[in-house]
Amino acid sequence: MKNIRKDIAENTFKRVYLLCGTENYLINQCRDMIKNAVLGSDGSEMNYSYYDGNKGFDIKDLNDSVTAFPFFADHRLVIVENSGLFGASGAEFADTVESMPDTTVLIIIEQNADKRTRLYKSIQKIGYICELKTPDSNETASILGSRFNESGKRISTSTLMYFIDYVGGDLFNLVNEADKLSDYTGERATITEDDVNAVCTMQIERKIYDIIDNLVLHNQKRAMQIYFDLIALKESPLGILRLLMSQYNTLLLVRDGMDAGKSDAQIASDGRLAPWQVQRNRAKLRNFDRRRILSALVQCINTEESIKTGNIAENAGIEILLANLSTL
Repeated sequence: MKNIRKDIAENTFKRVYLLCGTENYLINQCRDMIKNAVLGSDGSEMNYSYYDGNKGFDIKDLNDSVTAFPFFADHRLVIVENSGLFGASGAEFADTVESMPDTTVLIIIEQNADKRTRLYKSIQKIGYICELKTPDSNETASILGSRFNESGKRISTSTLMYFIDYVGGDLFNLVNEADKLSDYTGERATITEDDVNAVCTMQIERKIYDIIDNLVLHNQKRAMQIYFDLIALKESPLGILRLLMSQYNTLLLVRDGMDAGKSDAQIASDGRLAPWQVQRNRAKLRNFDRRRILSALVQCINTEESIKTGNIAENAGIEILLANLSTL
C-alpha cells in the first residue's frame, strides 16, 4: 500500500496494478484510492471501464478498453475483477497488457493469481503487484482504533480486543460493525463492552468456535445450547456441520504446525490462515492432540454421509455427533 500511496502523491501511475490476497477491505481501499486519484474529483465515467468475470465479459472489448486513449484527460482507468485470465487463456491478454499506452491505468483484482502465468510475469515487468493479506491482531486493532478515532470515539484496548473477538470475521466485516457501533453510541464518546453486546452481530463462525471450545472442555450441555440457538436463528444443520468440519480442519493445520515447531506466522502462511485464527486455536490445542482432531473429522464426515443418504435426520444426526465429540 505504501507504494500505491507514493504513486498517488506523485501522480505517477503504473500501467497496471494487481491487487490480490485475502483481505477484501484493504483491496477495496487500494482500488478506490487509485480510482479517485486517476479519475479526479469529478469522478468522470467517460474514461472509465469496469469488468467483472463473475458476470462475464468480452475479452475483445476488454482489449479495446485498455488500448484506447483517454478523452480530454491524462489517463484512462480500467478495472477488472475475477478475470479468470491467470491461466492459459490469459497469455494473449499478457501481450495486450505489455503494449498498453502509458495513459492507461489498469487495476486487476484477483484473489488467487498464479505466479507462474504469462500475465503475472508481465505485470511484474511493467506494473505493481500488491498482495493484501489479513493483518495480524495488532494491525487489525490499529486500523480499527484509527477508525473509531476518526468517528470521535474512545475505546479502551480491552474493549477493542473484546470487540474484535466478539465480531470475528475479516476486516471488511469488522469495519462495518465498528461504524455501526459508532452510530449507535451517538454523541456519547466512550464505547463499552455493553455497547458491543447490544448492537454488534456475532458471526456464526464465532459461535462455531464456541461450540468446539465447549466440546474440547467436554461441556456437552453448553455446546448443545449454542447449536440450538443457531437452529433458532434459522441456520441450516448441514451448514453448521460443514463449519464444524472446516474448523476442525483449521485445528489440524495449526496442530501440525505446532508439532513441527513452526511459528504462528509460518503456520498462518503455510495454511492460508489469518494470524488471529492461529493465535485463537493454539491455546485450545495444548491438550488436544492430532489423534483426537482426526477422530472428530472422521465422525463429522460419517455424520454428513448418514444425513445425505437418508439414514438419519439432520437435527438428530448433529445432536448425536455433538454428544460423541464431547467425549473425545
